[in-house]
Amino acid sequence: MDGAVDLDAAAGRLMNLPRRSLGDAPGRVFLTLVAADAVLTLWAFTAPGVWFRPWLVAASGWLVLGALWAMRAGSAFRRNGGVSAWSRDAWRWLAVPLVAIAVTAMVEAGLPLRVALITAEPAMKRFADDPQAAEPSHVGVYPLSWVDRRAGGGAEFLLDGAGFFDEYGIVYSPTSLPRSNGSNSRYEHITGPWYVMIVGM
Repeated sequence: MDGAVDLDAAAGRLMNLPRRSLGDAPGRVFLTLVAADAVLTLWAFTAPGVWFRPWLVAASGWLVLGALWAMRAGSAFRRNGGVSAWSRDAWRWLAVPLVAIAVTAMVEAGLPLRVALITAEPAMKRFADDPQAAEPSHVGVYPLSWVDRRAGGGAEFLLDGAGFFDEYGIVYSPTSLPRSNGSNSRYEHITGPWYVMIVGM
């Protein structure tokens, strides 16, 4: 009889386990996934127009992780009767939205693009300033589709894999503002002599 009672108790605990776990604060695995998704998101925005595949994976990750976080938070609220459910592990509950806000702020400020551009500047300037320099296949973290020197100084670098409907590149133009030459290209300023080039499909 005692054995039957123990089995019933064990079965009851097993059935309640998912419900208890759902209401727990995010643990190490969950927070590690959030951090990994944050890094992937920042990487996706190192290119103008984003690296589409990393962005798609990162966006999907945020949707899944956000939904799981909301379900955990709602379950904890209902199970423990209010905001006191979050007080003990407040930093773990707040980590997810704070990371999301920080990533959004960095993307909106253009920091991933600017940091990536720093890695590419020396190679871009060498190619632009030296007529004998070979065409690079990479500059910094950027793989290239093609490059071209600009009349009057500077160069254009079309990135391989950036954007979705349009193609994107970076222009180094130290002597003049780049202007559309009658093609589908348009330009947006980044900083100093650096511009984003958008080539319509």
